Amino acid sequence: MPTSRIPLGHNIGSRDGTLDKDAKLGNALIEVLKNESIAIVKRPGLSVYQTLSAGTGLGIFAVGTHLLTIIGTTFYDNGVAKGTVDGSDEYDFIASVDQTVVFLKNEAHGYVYTLATGTLLDLLGTITTQSGTTTNGSPTVTLSASNSAIQVGQIVTGTGIPAGTYVLTVFGTALTLSQNATATGTVTLTFTTSYPTTTVSGAVFVDGYYVVGTPEGLLYNSNVEDPTTWQAINYIGVVSDADKLVAIGRTINYIVALGEQTTEFFYDAGTSPGSPFLPFQNSVLQFGAGGEDTLVQMDNTLVWMSTGHQKGYQIMALAGQQPQVISNQYIERILNRCDPLQAYAFSVKTSGHSLYVLTLRDLGYTLVYDFAQHGWTYWTSTENNVEKYFQCQFYAKLGTYDLLQHISNGKVYRFDPQVYQDDGNPITVLSRTQLIDGGSNVRKFWRTAQIVRS
Repeated sequence: MPTSRIPLGHNIGSRDGTLDKDAKLGNALIEVLKNESIAIVKRPGLSVYQTLSAGTGLGIFAVGTHLLTIIGTTFYDNGVAKGTVDGSDEYDFIASVDQTVVFLKNEAHGYVYTLATGTLLDLLGTITTQSGTTTNGSPTVTLSASNSAIQVGQIVTGTGIPAGTYVLTVFGTALTLSQNATATGTVTLTFTTSYPTTTVSGAVFVDGYYVVGTPEGLLYNSNVEDPTTWQAINYIGVVSDADKLVAIGRTINYIVALGEQTTEFFYDAGTSPGSPFLPFQNSVLQFGAGGEDTLVQMDNTLVWMSTGHQKGYQIMALAGQQPQVISNQYIERILNRCDPLQAYAFSVKTSGHSLYVLTLRDLGYTLVYDFAQHGWTYWTSTENNVEKYFQCQFYAKLGTYDLLQHISNGKVYRFDPQVYQDDGNPITVLSRTQLIDGGSNVRKFWRTAQIVRS
């Protein structure tokens, strides 16, 4: 029998929606050599970069020389605890243009962290307080001192201040309210913001505005370049369909609002007062998001697990306003067995491979799409001699380091092609080829096999 060249790099092929049968490649990347032969390269390994107290990892973010980490209810800056945050859900992060503050949110809370002072501001709490003198029947208040934390649009409460009053203007110690005071005297004024109490997954930054969405289909925006101030009138509704909002993202300069069955685009029209955004006409897509935590921004492309008016899930990539399905029938057989609420994803680029890493917790699989090779493989982690789905969930780039946060052990790892283990544990590379018949149905035997290493 003549020599047969058998490539070891094969994309997942699943006849039954599992990884138990058929071709697959685990913990390796596929590379094409000389346009003909296919090689496999093990995925990068994990070396410890930071160790904190064990707990549920809820996000990491890098800005300048700062690595921000959330584990459980503790917020860390470069490994130093800076405050307590809500621990019910994963976080999204946005740095300001000048990289002095970071807006961070999950679905239940929003915060603003100031890097220079190490202070964490809860947007659902008090922004600031200031004493001032009110006059019955007048909207003008004289503050005891100027306060830079007081901004137009903030909600004001205090003795003699009607409910629903907000800051109309503020210049030094001269404050104008949206309603007349009902009493005369010196009072303590409390300033809060109209940040929504419940939001959907995702946050975007467009033209200086920080934008979040609510399950009811409202897009709220902050004041320009000010994530601490959210005015009650600064919102617009997603109205193209009677569809619950699931997540938001950004492509080009559009806000992408993903419902359960539809996707709508919004652009900055500069309207005022209220939201500056308007819907982009005649551009509604008839599919939405199946898994809210599967939405990932990859350069100019959004990737997520989508669904539509028909039953079933698929992986969608949206570049600009052009959608493309990147899952195949084998992957969709797996997806249609999963609970999308138990799925999450992140992206990473390594050695020329842009990777979308999707974990299906309920099935115990981590599926990986390689945009360079347009195919699917899978990753695993081995801990305590047990192989399980890949145990990292969040990605951040800090300087020249690719960092990944573990889901539960409190560690942040360097994701490094020159490392051949995961924190001392083996990386199991497995290649199961497609069926090989050699051109006939006759039973065949190979006396020898040679592994070719380039």
